[in-house]
Amino acid sequence: MRILFFLVISCLWLTSCDSSTNFYKLEKLRTEITIIEHNTKQIYEYVVISNPPSNADSLAYLINCYNDSSLNFTYLNDTTISYYQRFFYAETNDINRNYIENQSFFKEDFIGYHVDDIIASVKKKSNKWFFIIKINDNYEGWNPEEWKLYPLHIAGQPSIPTENIIW
Repeated sequence: MRILFFLVISCLWLTSCDSSTNFYKLEKLRTEITIIEHNTKQIYEYVVISNPPSNADSLAYLINCYNDSSLNFTYLNDTTISYYQRFFYAETNDINRNYIENQSFFKEDFIGYHVDDIIASVKKKSNKWFFIIKINDNYEGWNPEEWKLYPLHIAGQPSIPTENIIW
């Protein structure tokens, strides 16, 4: 009886472990493109979120906190950075915190193949910031109906309002 009780408690404890939400930046995938003729840069970053909340407002709050602590807005608002985008993925078997692109002959796998797995994105374009979160996963491919614009919060500054744009 004691062994059964111990096994039940152990199983409950193990299933409750690692239920917090964590962010893992995929540093090896960060891309910075310099456009020499315009003296500008484009930057793309990728982040995996373990155990993201299913509530879009909660997810927006956590992403805003993460961006606050990890983005250098002074640097990114420099006029030489013409475009910046950070993609957020929910951690899965295919996209996880240790994801590396695979260019082998037998199994090719690039981050661009996982567009349907993006759950949020922050973007700077033409000196305007945008923040969207996927609220509906009923569509294949890109559909504006499955996304919601959120305000982007930057420490020490008023919220950057969203605009009704086509992403």
